[in-house]
Amino acid sequence: MAFGFPAYHQETVSCRGMEPSAIHDAVVKRLIEFKWGIRFESATEILASSSLSLSSWGEKIEIRISGDSLFVKSSCAMPTQCLDWGKNKKNVFKFLSAFTQQNSAIEPQQPKEVMQMACPFCHEEAPIISSGLNNSGLILFIVLILFCVPLCWLPFVIDGCKKKTCSKCGREIQ
Repeated sequence: MAFGFPAYHQETVSCRGMEPSAIHDAVVKRLIEFKWGIRFESATEILASSSLSLSSWGEKIEIRISGDSLFVKSSCAMPTQCLDWGKNKKNVFKFLSAFTQQNSAIEPQQPKEVMQMACPFCHEEAPIISSGLNNSGLILFIVLILFCVPLCWLPFVIDGCKKKTCSKCGREIQ
């Protein structure tokens, strides 16, 4: 979960051996695949936006191509939104995982909160990604914010309060 005005998440990956024009074409293909609207496009920079949903007011996606590296940043569309509840991080990793699967020359970077375990659904040993709050974490956060504000940060550091997702099959693990 990011905090800022507006909240954002950014990552940079190396695209060794790929020409900038090939990186650009692959980026545009992924943006169209995700139905993110392209607002501005040049050879080195692409600005896109995601649509309004129940969990957010939409996000601005900024992608820059510099030599053999790709910079991806997702930020909240509302400049006054200071919490993103993990939505920007999900956007960046959704884009980068699809982009790296399609382009084998890219060295994917794992998110910061990753653990290796067997998924109970696909039964494969895969990285499990922790992000955002699950239902019990959200309830705990609301109770703490109502009754004990100084402790409202606890659900964000307790591992049992976070959503865990399999990187292979994409299903949420309880």
